[in-house]
Amino acid sequence: MLRAIADAESPPTTAELAEATGVNRSTAWRLLATLEAHELVQRDASSGRYQVAYGSVRLGSLSRPQILARRVRSTLEWLAQRTSESVQLTVPDGGGLRVVDEIVSAEVLTVRWRDHLLPVETSSVGKLLLAWRPAEELESLLGRPLEPRTARSMTTAGDLRRAVARARETGIGTSLGEHDIDVNGFSSAVVDRGTPIAFLSVSGPASRLPERRLPELAPILLEAAARAGRQLGVRSQVD
Repeated sequence: MLRAIADAESPPTTAELAEATGVNRSTAWRLLATLEAHELVQRDASSGRYQVAYGSVRLGSLSRPQILARRVRSTLEWLAQRTSESVQLTVPDGGGLRVVDEIVSAEVLTVRWRDHLLPVETSSVGKLLLAWRPAEELESLLGRPLEPRTARSMTTAGDLRRAVARARETGIGTSLGEHDIDVNGFSSAVVDRGTPIAFLSVSGPASRLPERRLPELAPILLEAAARAGRQLGVRSQVD
């Protein structure tokens, strides 16, 4: 019932919600009364139409990234098995990106990313985030000098625009020695109604993860994103 209200193009009535959710009107009314009592929805007294209330926003803000990590842990394990590399789960965190789960490859010593905050412009997940954000957000970022972390970091607006455009077109973000000189990373996004809510990544030494492996890894990463999306019940994935 709550999702039907959130997905409606305009505030729906009880009758419209009953039809949308497949219940009779009396059941719909009782459910709506319960949601309203808990301040999850609010009803306009004059029109009788419902919209999501602040209580739902507050409840959503209390959900921790660890809950999301538990939901998609099996997909992260699948990705690690398919690639035999270290894999990460990253979520948007305020204005940045935070790694909330990781499986480290036993094959080779590599960077540990869990609990790290990642910069947008030098990370593979950051390019994907920008690909799904309004264009003015990218232009705002480019309004200041790009600070290089390594000799391979992008320092020109044109280079970063092209990288974001490739991520938008392919669904795969890349970081080729841009954050750590000897480390490459490739990522895909779990997208819910046009908004990326989580990212799955493969990372490791450039010697093991050269750019030429991208055609091999891209379909695996996209399948991982689709699997995670199903586990999280997203409305839509990348078309």
